[in-house]
Amino acid sequence: MSTANFCFAPVRHVATLWLLCALTLTAQVERGTLSGTVRDPSGAVLASAVVTVRNVNTGLETRIETGPNGEYVAPNLIPGEYAITATHTGFSTLSQSGILIHVNERLQVDLNLRVGEITQTVEVTAAPTLLQSESSSVGNVITRREVSELPLNGRSVYQLAYLNAGVTNAIPTQNANNTSIPDNARAQQGLSVNGQRQSNNTFILDGVYNNQINQGLMAILPPLEAVQEFVVETSNFNPEVGRGGGVVNVTLKSGTNSFHGQAFEFMRNSALDARNFFDRTSPRRLPNFVQNQFGGAFGGPIIKNKTFFFVDYQGFRQRLGQTLVATIPSTPLRTGDFRGTARDSGDRKICLFH
Repeated sequence: MSTANFCFAPVRHVATLWLLCALTLTAQVERGTLSGTVRDPSGAVLASAVVTVRNVNTGLETRIETGPNGEYVAPNLIPGEYAITATHTGFSTLSQSGILIHVNERLQVDLNLRVGEITQTVEVTAAPTLLQSESSSVGNVITRREVSELPLNGRSVYQLAYLNAGVTNAIPTQNANNTSIPDNARAQQGLSVNGQRQSNNTFILDGVYNNQINQGLMAILPPLEAVQEFVVETSNFNPEVGRGGGVVNVTLKSGTNSFHGQAFEFMRNSALDARNFFDRTSPRRLPNFVQNQFGGAFGGPIIKNKTFFFVDYQGFRQRLGQTLVATIPSTPLRTGDFRGTARDSGDRKICLFH
C-alpha cells in the first residue's frame, strides 16, 4: 500500500495530486480563533486600535481594527505559534509573543497599552493558558511532539485517540466489511466515545469532513509525518459539527519560511522469530516475512511570508509466507469408503507453503 499527500499552502492547505494542482480548500472548523479586548491604563476600552496577529513560522499577518467596544477577533488561524502587536495614537506599541494556538481552539488575549510614544515598544511574553474559557467543548489536543515521539505499531495517528478519557476501541464486528483487506489500515481505527457506536463519530481533516459513509471510519488516513496535531472532542462540541459521538479533528503540516524535512524506514523480518510447531521441514528456515514502512516529508518557502509548499510520501510493503495445516484424504476415502469418518477424516499431513 502506498499513500501520498501533497500540500501547497499560500494561506490555507491545498491538497494536490502528483503533477496536478487542485483548488484551495476552505477550512471549516479546524482553525483557531484569537480574540480579546484592548484597554488603556485606566481600564477603559480603546476603539480603532490596530492589532496585528503574525504567524511566527510563516510570517503571515492578520490586521484587525478594534470596534467601539475595544474588541478584536482574528478567526481562521492555522495552528501554531503567534505574536500580537497592538498600536494606538498616544500609546506605546505593545508586542506579545509565545502565543500557541491549537486545533479548533478559541483563545482570549487581552491587551493593555501604556501611555507613551508609538515608537516605544513594550514586549510581553505570554504564559501558557491554564483554563479554556472561550469554549465549553471537552477534549484533548495531541501535539506534534506526542505524534512524533510516542511509539505506534502501524504508524496511524488515530491510535493516539485512546489517550483521551472515554475513548476505547469499538467492537470489531462493527467495523467496515472491507477492513480485512491487507492494505486497508482502517481496521484498527474504529473508536467508541463514551460508549457510543463508532458510526456516530465525526472525522475532520483540514476542515473537510473525512467520514467513510455508513461505516464509522475515516475515508483518508494521512501519513504520520504529515500531521501537525489533532484534537479529540468527547462532548459539548461546537454547533457546526452537527452530530454526536466523538470528533477527531486533524490538521496537516504546511511549509514555513525555512526548509525542513525528514526521512524514515521501519523494517521487520523473521530473523529472530521462533520456529512454529508445524515448521518441521527445516530447523533453519522459517516462512518468509519482510515488512517495510518508508517515506519522508519536506517543506519550505516558495515566496517567503507569502507562499509555501509541503510534500510527504509513505509506502508499505509486506512479503509474508504462511504455514498451513491441511487434511489429505486416505486411500479408502479416495475410493469412496467413508466408514469411520465421524471423528477421523483421514491421515493428517503437514504442508508448508513459503
